[in-house]
Amino acid sequence: MYPFKPKDVIAKVSNAIGKKFSMTDHTNAWKKHKVRPKTGEPDSKKTNSKYCMYHKAHGDYTYNEAWVEKLINEHTAKQP
Repeated sequence: MYPFKPKDVIAKVSNAIGKKFSMTDHTNAWKKHKVRPKTGEPDSKKTNSKYCMYHKAHGDYTYNEAWVEKLINEHTAKQP
């Protein structure tokens, strides 16, 4: 359900919008949309499950296709 690590999200969005979408862009997006807690916050499991999931076993977050589509839609809407 949440198959994409951040690097996968970045690659998919970059490919879809036809320009660079960086790790900084991705970080700014999850902060803006409050998809996951900031690094170092005590409750790492408080994610927006519509887009993201925390994996306690390996201590990271993964994202789903809905998140990728949201980012693509946001960036294509900005283009003239």
